[in-house]
Amino acid sequence: MTVGRHTLRRFRRDERGSTLVELAIILPLTFLMIFAIVDYGRLHWLVSSSRKATEIAVRVASVRPPICAGLPEQHEPAAQDPASGPARFGTLCRAEANVCASVAVSCSLEVPAPGSGDTAGALRLATSDEIWRRIEPLMPPGSQKTHIRIAYETDADLGFLGGPFTPEITVEIVDTRQDPLFEFVMPLGPLAELASGSTTFSSTWSRAVAFPRMSASLPAEDLGNGTGTN
Repeated sequence: MTVGRHTLRRFRRDERGSTLVELAIILPLTFLMIFAIVDYGRLHWLVSSSRKATEIAVRVASVRPPICAGLPEQHEPAAQDPASGPARFGTLCRAEANVCASVAVSCSLEVPAPGSGDTAGALRLATSDEIWRRIEPLMPPGSQKTHIRIAYETDADLGFLGGPFTPEITVEIVDTRQDPLFEFVMPLGPLAELASGSTTFSSTWSRAVAFPRMSASLPAEDLGNGTGTN
């Protein structure tokens, strides 16, 4: 009996192997924190650079020929006359309701190659290519022109009847779950399960996430009608 008590006492005091036990507990948590910092750091950098890309894109679009087809070259009269009667050319669009026609057109940055003699199509393609050339290095890996959407919409505070069409321009990064623009490199889901003690790794946590939608807007200056460069 005395021998049994002595053996039990030695077992309680024996600390051999305790370091390995502690390491097995701490290591998964440490890896989880490191991987999370790396991946979320990547995400933060991509969000910041992509936001800058929208700002560059909308700035270029504001002084270049429009990318979308179907936009007028000047502010046209509204289909319905203003309450004071037909507006004269030169009347500010904001003077009253129904002075200038309302226009809202949007399209992807992906512009089809124009046919022979399609001057307007060639200008749209040139604008699209210039914008993409400037922003592609700032976009997430795997991005395409279809992920950029540009909208031209009449703003009553801009322009005058008969004057150059000066809409509000918005450039937006769009994304879907089927075509994500960001994917975590590290397997954070399985690591989280490992840290919790699970050995089944049945997590449905997705490594691919939808990129946050972001946009930038500016009023158009001349839509390429001037002679200046940007």
